[in-house]
Order: sequence, then structure tokens, then C-alpha cells
Amino acid sequence: MNKNTNKLQVKDLVTIGIFSAIYFVINLIVMVSGGITPLLWIFMPPILKM
Repeated sequence: MNKNTNKLQVKDLVTIGIFSAIYFVINLIVMVSGGITPLLWIFMPPILKM
């Protein structure tokens, strides 16, 4: 019998960690370029939603 539990597995936590790291790196790149070009501040939310 297979018990389907709603608990997070190690695989799920690793996936969450990887995607969080990718998100923070993209956010950092956009923020640094926003410091160079303040026009990017306006476009930052749509860029990060992609």
C-alpha cells in the first residue's frame, strides 16, 4: 500500500534551494545594473517576474 503524504522530501528542499539561489542571483544582477542605469528601477518587477 502506498501512503501519499504531504511532507517535504529532501529532493523538494534541494529544488527549492536551487531555484531560490537562481532567483537571488538574477535579482542581484538586476539591482546592480539598476545602480548603473536608474531607468531599470521601473522595469525591475516585470523582469523579475519572468
